[in-house]
Amino acid sequence: MKLNPNRDRLVDQLLREVLGNETPPDVADRVLRKAYPRRKVIFWAAPAAAAAVLLIVGAWLAFSPRYPLPLLDGKPIEREAVVSTHEKARDLILGGYAHVALQPEASIRIKGSQKDERIALEKGKVTCRVNREQGRFTVETTLGNVWVTGTEFSVELIDKKGEEEMIGNKAGRALALAIIVTAGTVQVDYEGSRYAISAGQSQVFGGERKEVSQDPPKKRTPGKDGEKNAIAKGTVIGTVVAKGDSSITIRSLNGNKDEYIPEWEGGNTGGPKKSVVRQIKAVKVGDKVRAQWYVNDHLRLKSVERIEGESKEDGATEKSREEGKKEEKGAVTKKDADDDDNGDDDDDEKPIAGTEGFSGKVSGTVQSKDENGDSFTLKVKDILKTWKGNKAKNPKAMVGETIEIEGINENHLLWIKTLKEGDAIEIEIRYNEENDFQILELSESQRKTIGK
Repeated sequence: MKLNPNRDRLVDQLLREVLGNETPPDVADRVLRKAYPRRKVIFWAAPAAAAAVLLIVGAWLAFSPRYPLPLLDGKPIEREAVVSTHEKARDLILGGYAHVALQPEASIRIKGSQKDERIALEKGKVTCRVNREQGRFTVETTLGNVWVTGTEFSVELIDKKGEEEMIGNKAGRALALAIIVTAGTVQVDYEGSRYAISAGQSQVFGGERKEVSQDPPKKRTPGKDGEKNAIAKGTVIGTVVAKGDSSITIRSLNGNKDEYIPEWEGGNTGGPKKSVVRQIKAVKVGDKVRAQWYVNDHLRLKSVERIEGESKEDGATEKSREEGKKEEKGAVTKKDADDDDNGDDDDDEKPIAGTEGFSGKVSGTVQSKDENGDSFTLKVKDILKTWKGNKAKNPKAMVGETIEIEGINENHLLWIKTLKEGDAIEIEIRYNEENDFQILELSESQRKTIGK
């Protein structure tokens, strides 16, 4: 038998371990060094790592999207290019997130940079739709800049020839900037001030007047009250065309007419803010005023002040003054009209003793509605609540009595139209200085019946 040193050494080692209880040698390090020589690992691992990095970078460069070029009607166009339309509209896409529709007879210059797209509107009208989460977008004009915090709006430069020098142009032209917001909100920088315009609002800057009147949107947020829940804020300038005990109707410089009610204080047990009510009383129908407002569940008035001076255009005509004064005095009740026909000299219906100054919530049954649909009669069943502003000494005196209740704004009148004789209702009312009960607030369920 041929000797094999390695085999003999291994057999000898096994015998010593089995018979002599000898601890076997630790050969792990030696085995690993033979299996993974260091020099060889370093030799091939470094180029492999470098190749992997190059592969990853190359794949990223190959497959990552490049920032889109400006596209005019689907074709690339350079920045700083001037785009003008004639009879047909054109479509411009900037950065893949700002879509600009150029209306006929419009002219713009493409500006901006990556994630900060801009156009300079030189003439005409553009309608813009923007995904603001992907980048900024600004419309520059000679009158001011419009930048997006919303999604959809239009901007128009109105250019009118005039004989006299006007704002925005030294060559005898009246430039005005008209903005309409369809969705979201935009900010406008105009003559050193910043204005926010919300969905449903339109605004004109410049032209023949320097004053800027911001008209409120028609949208409301049911169930949300307080300035912190406002969906829009602004300052309207216009003429007082009507007043109530705690309401005022203003026709703005833009020609829109809206009724404003004072902001509320004191929560569920409160009432119209007294300082604002005093301001309303201090102005007269026909006065030119500046009023701060905000919109949530209602169109709320924060403040109103008279502006000195009044132009023929902004002032009320004699007819509107007279109509406003009639409205300010309150609607004539059916009983008053009957008394007039019968020659009764007592024009005012005597109040129920102890109910003067009432402010609270009552329940009862509808008895009838006025022919004009602006008031109804209610047989009072119970006094459910009295508010903080209540001044009535004996509210319970109304129980069992039939009172006439007037609506003082459009929502009230719409709700009165839904009433039927015999309806059991609960309603918040107040007693005004003209000895009339008026609707104070509609509940959320009542607003839902009129879609508000």
